[in-house]
Amino acid sequence: MNEKHGMVDASLLMSSLITAAMLVSVLFYVLIAVLLLRRGQLFLVSGVSLLEPALAAAAVLGAVGGPWFFRMRVRGLEEASRSTAPELTLERLQRARIVGLALAETAAIFGLVLTLVTGRSVWCFGLAALSVAAMLTLWPRRGQLERVAFPGEARPIEPD
Repeated sequence: MNEKHGMVDASLLMSSLITAAMLVSVLFYVLIAVLLLRRGQLFLVSGVSLLEPALAAAAVLGAVGGPWFFRMRVRGLEEASRSTAPELTLERLQRARIVGLALAETAAIFGLVLTLVTGRSVWCFGLAALSVAAMLTLWPRRGQLERVAFPGEARPIEPD
């Protein structure tokens, strides 16, 4: 049982650090936008009218797609984990989380780009908030890691 806890603890720690780092990256995008707006160092582009909705749609798609991708991958791992070593399952779960976080991060990146080309900070703040919300849904939870890595084992009920 200690070995199982050790694997889950290590995976939980690493996944938490990765998720926290991705959340901090969103803060940096917002800070960059604020600094460049204050200095007036923008890249205003004429004809942005088509670019704005396209980038906004891509941002929303990334923010929604990240958690969706992760959930679909978790379902696949839950089915396959009965015949897969727990270490491998935890690694695959971590990789799926990283991909989900990267997709969610695109909302913040597109928000920064839209702010720089339009001069409107609402894009950066709004899409950064959307990105953070999507990333927080991907925060690793012990119960989820145990459920996926060790399916069918009896354990105390813990909130995810």
